[in-house]
Amino acid sequence: MSAPKKIVVLPGDHVGQEITAEAIKVLKAISDVRSNVKFDFENHLIGGAAIDLQGGGGKPRCVSKSLMLHCTR
Repeated sequence: MSAPKKIVVLPGDHVGQEITAEAIKVLKAISDVRSNVKFDFENHLIGGAAIDLQGGGGKPRCVSKSLMLHCTR
């Protein structure tokens, strides 16, 4: 079995949290039926949500973390 794919999740201002949540459901459903396919999700704030909660857009940390992982959305 291969190692889980690490995915940085960035629910932002344009795609929206509701769309991102549905995409994660799809990936989890794939993982449920394919025992050799696993995902590890790591959530980060970006855009307006990051500004509201952290006082900044969150981009430097998100981008550097994303470059180390397999997939970014």
